[in-house]
Amino acid sequence: VIGIRRRAPEPAMGLRAEFAALDEPRRRRPRLRVLVPIVILLLAGLLAAAYFWVRSSSLSAVRDVRVTGLSGAEAGQIRNTLDTVARGMSTLNVKPGRFHSAVAAYPEVKSVRVSASFPHSMTIHVVEQIPVAVAVADGHRTVVSGDGTLLPNINAATSLPTITLREAPVGAKLSGA
Repeated sequence: VIGIRRRAPEPAMGLRAEFAALDEPRRRRPRLRVLVPIVILLLAGLLAAAYFWVRSSSLSAVRDVRVTGLSGAEAGQIRNTLDTVARGMSTLNVKPGRFHSAVAAYPEVKSVRVSASFPHSMTIHVVEQIPVAVAVADGHRTVVSGDGTLLPNINAATSLPTITLREAPVGAKLSGA
């Protein structure tokens, strides 16, 4: 038939919507390879900031201090010194060097071990020098520990062996005995 134009068959209605979507310009979606590391870095930064905030806040402040291992005449002073140092810290930020510095003036303290328990507890264990002898010079008696440390604040027990010296010991340790 001449002069009659035929139209192309029209697609079904459901396909028309799909084809129309193909004709629209594509939107760029962020790729997961870029987005995932950015999200991970943001979360890591947020967690680090939260940790440092909790570490320095009252949520982890030391409130309960327990000091063990002390005896002798200066036990109360040493206990108070360690308690004061502990209350200036948090359980997430323990600085053992501060405890060692605080008891450096007490020769009867050999070492200090600190353990913290979140949220508010801290236990400080003090290891004392053990008297092993008494150094006697010019009628003056000084207790001496196993490593030679002089312990002038400890009363000499009668059962300790005596080391007789020509001169009174000078300094913090006994040498040349």
